[in-house]
Amino acid sequence: MREQESTEPADASPPPGATPETAQVRVAYFAIHGIGRQGEGETAGDVASAFSDAASTLGIDLEEAGSPASEDSSVLRSTDGSVLVRFIDGWWDGHVTPPPLGRVLRWMLRVTPFMTLMVIAGWMLDLQAAAQTAPRRWKYPWEVLGIAAAAFALLFLPALMIVLVIANLVIIRRPDAWPRLTDIVLSTMGDAWLYRSDELDDDVLSRLRAQLNDVRDSSDHVVLVGHSQGAEIGRRLALDGGIDACIWVGGALIPLAVARTMRRSRSLPYVLWCYVLISPLLFSLLVASLLQTLGGFIWTLLDSFLSVVSGAVKPTAGLEPMRQAPWDLTGSFLAHLPLLLGFATFSLLSALLLRKLARWPSDLTQSPDCPVIMVKSLADPVCFGHLDTAAAVRYVPIRAGRAVWREHVAYFEKPETGSALWEPLLGPEDAPPPYEPRFGVMTKIVATVAAAGLIAAAYALGSAVLNAFGW
Repeated sequence: MREQESTEPADASPPPGATPETAQVRVAYFAIHGIGRQGEGETAGDVASAFSDAASTLGIDLEEAGSPASEDSSVLRSTDGSVLVRFIDGWWDGHVTPPPLGRVLRWMLRVTPFMTLMVIAGWMLDLQAAAQTAPRRWKYPWEVLGIAAAAFALLFLPALMIVLVIANLVIIRRPDAWPRLTDIVLSTMGDAWLYRSDELDDDVLSRLRAQLNDVRDSSDHVVLVGHSQGAEIGRRLALDGGIDACIWVGGALIPLAVARTMRRSRSLPYVLWCYVLISPLLFSLLVASLLQTLGGFIWTLLDSFLSVVSGAVKPTAGLEPMRQAPWDLTGSFLAHLPLLLGFATFSLLSALLLRKLARWPSDLTQSPDCPVIMVKSLADPVCFGHLDTAAAVRYVPIRAGRAVWREHVAYFEKPETGSALWEPLLGPEDAPPPYEPRFGVMTKIVATVAAAGLIAAAYALGSAVLNAFGW
């Protein structure tokens, strides 16, 4: 075990009635699970395992502290007995009733546009923040990924909405048509739907709050650990105070903030539908018109140059189109200026209207009165973006190959998460240096191809519309 002063929290003090020689610091990690069907004690067990693995890497000796109490999933202590660490599971999945599939699908139809746009905006902010600290050779793909994500949102959101409409129609006519789909939707999005319902406020939060109060009474220091939806639940619990540190692992803070906002903003979905259906068309028209104009300019220059080189025309005659081309280009851009101004005006008015109609819950801008650590992956859409600008962000490496699809559920398998769990005890100075995210060559290639492909798709759509109207 390291020296006592490096393993105890900075403000550690002996529990009442203990002498300095026999004092044992009692630390509790209160773990709250997220979306999906969870077994009781599963999340706390994952936290304890990641914590124990990190201790071995850090050279800290721990041992099992006998049979855990009924509310504990695991209990560890330092070999010198100075620190006792309990892992308590804030299990709530078994205390809620899954909603009907049709209700969840209708809700998804309402919130999907806003949630998707907010998640992509959050990802672009994460990319921008991470790029500021990345080595120079890793900066390039980040902006390209952001372009690809934005284009994807504009072009494919209407297709996603059509799929949801079809799914709703099928479920209305045949409620048992897709049993596998029913199981997946209710075990994931069903919990997200419950988060914006009264059932979570009245039952889940009150139950967890009472359990957390008991943990406070029996501990010297309490660390809240929330995974996915559990991070947002934990944030609301931590606003009551009495927490020494919070660790949000893959926290679904932005998506669930959208879910709660949509419930309070009845007219917001209709405006979003208009934006989702109109903005891709305007974007495609703008891309097509600008690329056609720029392409015509380049072709004029190239054709004149080749004509002169081949001797087909005299240099003086060949240079004349090249002199005229910039003026033609300027005129073409001015001709498309109304379209550009129309797109900009539409986007600005939509943003102002959405901001006016969105009724954000008052607690969304509030942060716990304690240090907050956010463990994130740049390949996990659930955790994109965050509202707490004072939180310390710790990234984990992206899994390779097909394993990336498990990114959201694999945090506790990564040593970087274990290091983050130790940070409240060691302090940021003595904790291992945080991982710096980076993208490899393949990611650079895929990002470039994706951005180019999506811009090409926008060009094709816009050209088809322009040709159809003879523009």
